[in-house]
Amino acid sequence: MARTRWALALVERAEALPAGARVRRAVLVALALVLACALLSAAPAEAQADHVLLARTAISERGFRTDTDDMAGIALVARARMERRGETFAQAIRALAPRLHGGTITARLWLLDIDEDCHRPRGIDATWETPRGERPSRRDACLATMAEARAIVDGTRSLACERTPEHWGSRADTERRRRAGYRWRDAACPGATFVNRFGFLSRPVLVDPE
Repeated sequence: MARTRWALALVERAEALPAGARVRRAVLVALALVLACALLSAAPAEAQADHVLLARTAISERGFRTDTDDMAGIALVARARMERRGETFAQAIRALAPRLHGGTITARLWLLDIDEDCHRPRGIDATWETPRGERPSRRDACLATMAEARAIVDGTRSLACERTPEHWGSRADTERRRRAGYRWRDAACPGATFVNRFGFLSRPVLVDPE
């Protein structure tokens, strides 16, 4: 995040210039914005711990729930991709949720600011640390999610499936792909509870009639 914060600080400093010379100030702000955008677009994906990437992905997929096995399922899908493509865990997670980790889902940009200690992300109000009725605060739920992610990454928590799933998606996602001609088969993971669906996706081979 260092490059991102530096770019934003550059814009803030330009905007803080005295308003007397309005034209000069406007030009400097415009130049700062252009430079900041260039820095952000040119910046490579910043290194993040595997469990932080996994936690961000799980929150995006199931919210702040900790009573489902979706995160362990996501990790299984990522590991299946690692074996197929020779990728690292981080590369696999980013590739499986490219819009989230690429920052193209505007409404979820705050997720990319979630860190190891679950400090309040930018764009989230002060209720981040406020209990939600009988439910814990979002920060406490985030910390529980982060702890679960660490356990999954270091292997102390796992999910047993008869065959390692290769894909995941919501019911709407899998139905949309079915209509596009794909076949979906759920993975058998006895005792698991999911918000999403985990399984296998394939496109049927079409044979031309003779």
